[in-house]
Amino acid sequence: MAEKAPSDEELTEAPSPSELRSGRRTSAAKQQLVEAATGSQKRTFTRWINAQLTRGKSDVKVDDLFKDLRSGVILQKLIGVLSPGVSLRREKGKGKMHRISNLNAVLEFLRSEAKLRLINIDAEDLFEGKENLTLGLIWGLIQHYQLAAQAAAGTSAAEQKKSLLRWCQACVNTGYAGVRVVDLTKSWRDGLAFSALLHHHRADVVDFDALGASSADENLRRAFELGERHFNIPQLLDAQDVNVKSPDEKSIMTYLLDVRRELEPLRPAGGGGDDNGGGAAGNDSLVEEVEQQQQEVVGGGQHEVATGNAELLEYIQQQERSVERQRAEIPHGDVAALKQALAELET
Repeated sequence: MAEKAPSDEELTEAPSPSELRSGRRTSAAKQQLVEAATGSQKRTFTRWINAQLTRGKSDVKVDDLFKDLRSGVILQKLIGVLSPGVSLRREKGKGKMHRISNLNAVLEFLRSEAKLRLINIDAEDLFEGKENLTLGLIWGLIQHYQLAAQAAAGTSAAEQKKSLLRWCQACVNTGYAGVRVVDLTKSWRDGLAFSALLHHHRADVVDFDALGASSADENLRRAFELGERHFNIPQLLDAQDVNVKSPDEKSIMTYLLDVRRELEPLRPAGGGGDDNGGGAAGNDSLVEEVEQQQQEVVGGGQHEVATGNAELLEYIQQQERSVERQRAEIPHGDVAALKQALAELET
């Protein structure tokens, strides 16, 4: 099978039709973009696979992405981690037909059970180590098992991507000098946005005001190190892949998905919103739910007070004061904390 040429969306910064017509981008420049994106994805996806295998306590790891997946064994073990309880048939031999059989078992599961759309990817391509098709398969796994898993059910890939961007923007676009996230590529080059995400959730981890004196590479390395040390976020990216003219979007998204998985459950330390639960509308709904529950408690309490139960009235008043304190302390975007407030009131 002939190797599929990279699509425009697979290029880090695809040339526009006008650029192609005018010849402002030479073939060499376009090839350089493709090679840079391929290198970045290879490093990031290799680390992503190894992080999943480590999490699943697997006894294998990937050193060379385009060689080590050819037998199908590592891919089968990866599927076992991503889909707990799934065990695919595995050929014990090391010949080509055994490896092709293992790869076919993976692709068959992904297409029939996981419902992944794997276009123009077959076992022969993976066995031959075709780079863009191997990368396409791993990106499909990341989209399915992380991007889609973190988004509302039934949303498109485009909406899932927007959801990730909105979550980042809600966390860092207010209150952080020099940070303005508008995309999932160039906005992250100087490392400040990564640091702001960490600071937003734990202010004691990052001295954000001191970052201006550091270089972009230093900011990036520090953010990745702190993310792993304090939040168990694997270091999937290299500073050299981010601090470039056109960072690879898929590589940055892969890292940010791990960041959101670890940070989103935490209560933010500072301001900013949260895309979870429908943004501000979702927060308002939860506030209303807390108030409704509060009113129900008050209503029931008044009925009991009429019979002389003064202790219940005191309890209700304590609950009212508790809810008001929580509402005053909870940032508007902190959905998780509002849910906790409601749960505490119910108990």
